[in-house]
Amino acid sequence: MAVRQRARGTVSLLLHAANAGLAYLFLANLTGRKLGAPILAACLFAVHPLAVEPTAWLVGRGDLFATFFGLLGGILLLRSPGNLRLLVPAVLCYALSLFAKASAATMPALVALAVVAYRGVPPRQVLGRRLGPRFLVFALPAILWLAVRHHVLEGWPFPDEAGLLWHDVPLADRALGVGRAVAVLTALIFVPARLCGDYAADPAFHPDTAASVPLGATGLVLLAACAVVGVRRLRSAPRVAYPLLAYVVCLLPVLQLVPIGAVLAERFVYLPMLFPLLLVSEGLERVFERVRRPSVVATTFAIVLLLGVQSHVRAGVWRDPETFHTDVLRSYPDARGATHWLAIHLSDTGRADEAAARLRALAERLERPDEELALLGAILVEQGRLGEAEPVLRRAIAEARGKRRIGAQARYNLAVVLKNTDRADEAVPLLREALARRELPEARRLLGELLTREMIGRDE
Repeated sequence: MAVRQRARGTVSLLLHAANAGLAYLFLANLTGRKLGAPILAACLFAVHPLAVEPTAWLVGRGDLFATFFGLLGGILLLRSPGNLRLLVPAVLCYALSLFAKASAATMPALVALAVVAYRGVPPRQVLGRRLGPRFLVFALPAILWLAVRHHVLEGWPFPDEAGLLWHDVPLADRALGVGRAVAVLTALIFVPARLCGDYAADPAFHPDTAASVPLGATGLVLLAACAVVGVRRLRSAPRVAYPLLAYVVCLLPVLQLVPIGAVLAERFVYLPMLFPLLLVSEGLERVFERVRRPSVVATTFAIVLLLGVQSHVRAGVWRDPETFHTDVLRSYPDARGATHWLAIHLSDTGRADEAAARLRALAERLERPDEELALLGAILVEQGRLGEAEPVLRRAIAEARGKRRIGAQARYNLAVVLKNTDRADEAVPLLREALARRELPEARRLLGELLTREMIGRDE
């Protein structure tokens, strides 16, 4: 298992290194410059701490592949005016990026904006007879991808929200969700401090907190400002306007218009962060052009070194589940998901007492600790501490009103306690209630066993 994990890590690291190289080639072709901002932005992209999550976590492999094929397709598209045969592999790479993940879905638009900004082509000419078909051909794989995605997802449900459709969420909540995501992700690009893989625990992201509205509004204003400045100054000041506008355009595919924690995952900004880093690099290049002092070069190297050290430290957090979830809880002590996963890991590794202590401590701080009590009861049952488990599970059932999964699991575990304490007659109705809420194979097996015993007892 350890060898397999190291092999997976090596593949992801090589993919990230390849993406950093492609980022340089993409920006060099895009700006028409081989040195300066393109190479500096690629170096910042290579060492930025936000690249740790997609590189260290297997789930981020989709972001790595999407960025790889997206940047490769963008490079081929930028070079296609001199060789039309490059357009076919460009479209193929774009299609592969879409089916890896939607991160690079706006790549043709990014290239079209670059043609306007850096090559001085009027916007009307980009959509004209000569250039227009080269960009419109990318609509074919996009339409195919959208059709497949719609068919597979059956109505565009969002992850972690089973059956929830985008139109079921109020428009204001969707807008604030987008704003919060933009604000948090942008802040992490420029100040990558307090990184965390469980953003659902961040109180600033929840709509019911006081900080959520101003944070969401700030993000929306930032998004609008970047778009306005980018559009108005695209041809007159491309070194500033293009990175801002490209950041907004590149963010669009990863911004889910529903307030859920997954929208804030670090890996979602893996490709979009390239453009704010280009903006920083353009600024550093401009400062060096004006000042031309060794201190500017030293400052640039210090920034790259600092980000590299932080990435190295951050990578250690992902080496095992215990280290990762402990890191989450260091930033967010009341993170329920991290507490649950850490408790399960501790229980599986023979430290059930520590797991139970963590769950009890969190349950005391919450108004409705149904999930915590249900998991605590399950751990106590596994330990054979049935006397302690029974009141905990009864309270979990009372707290879990309306939550079918938690209520079903708590009833099953309570039925196990009753069966093992010679109260099988009380266990049977609990198992039936559990199965009415959720199909649990273990509950069905236990119910069958108890009913069989009951029938045998009657026959005797």
